[in-house]
Amino acid sequence: MNQQEKIWFQRLNEKKISHAKVFMEPEYRRWWSSVIDKYPDSAHFIYELLQNADDAKATMAEIHLSHDGILFKHNGTIRFTVSNPDKYEEDQENGCLGLVNSLTSIGMSTKSERSADNKIGKFGVGFKAVFQYTKTPEIYDDNICFRLRDYIIPELIERNHEWRKSGETLFFLPFDRLELTPQKAYSIILTRLKSLNNPI
Repeated sequence: MNQQEKIWFQRLNEKKISHAKVFMEPEYRRWWSSVIDKYPDSAHFIYELLQNADDAKATMAEIHLSHDGILFKHNGTIRFTVSNPDKYEEDQENGCLGLVNSLTSIGMSTKSERSADNKIGKFGVGFKAVFQYTKTPEIYDDNICFRLRDYIIPELIERNHEWRKSGETLFFLPFDRLELTPQKAYSIILTRLKSLNNPI
């Protein structure tokens, strides 16, 4: 990240902390459940990650499943960026909304709804399906490494992931939800991976 992006990331972090305080209130918790459980298909997030790789013009994608979590990486050429968190709507309209900004919002996409190449993988609601299996998804990229906490709060990670090479984007989803054991998460996702057939 350049210096301006670092300033914007810090501002985005602060803004999302204040938003999360509201969303964690009892009257909003069911709303989060409705967002996360929007897709009844178990392990739907796999399709979201594959679609993201396709949108990023990747020619390769790898999935590694372990009892601790699932790792997904691709060689797409579109990097994660941060834009001014006080200009969401303007940046979205102008096609310059940062991917980190999009990922930490609900329904704010980096693509125009009117775009001719509009696809399902827009980091809108769909990516939130990962929270069925993890509380703290991690994203590693050439430009930025960060995790999400409380669904929308971005936090910097000051290191690269050992499995990520330059030019790759890597997602790591640790199985850390209290209500879903790592073994159960592993079993559900393994079943879904075995059934993948020309997913894109």
